[in-house]
Amino acid sequence: MRPAGLAAFAARNPAKCEPYSYETPPRELPSEFLKRLKANKAAWPDFQARPPSYRRGATSWIVTAKREETGDRRLQRLTDDSASGRTIPLFIRPSSSV
Repeated sequence: MRPAGLAAFAARNPAKCEPYSYETPPRELPSEFLKRLKANKAAWPDFQARPPSYRRGATSWIVTAKREETGDRRLQRLTDDSASGRTIPLFIRPSSSV
């Protein structure tokens, strides 16, 4: 590495160097959120039927919210969409305009 790169690396803020998602252990829904999801008799079976990648991503989307209100809103969105058999917007691919 060149001196400029070494200097930049030494000056970095380690607190801002978040690990990549694949480097972190899988997240789990807090028990309160899990109870709320299981309480919806239509949403829980749909959520459980989804692929593991969807469940991991949706869980991470909820628990990484910085504000409690955001996590609550995301859980509500997941519950509503699962109860209706819809995919949360995070996992919907944009349509290609070829």
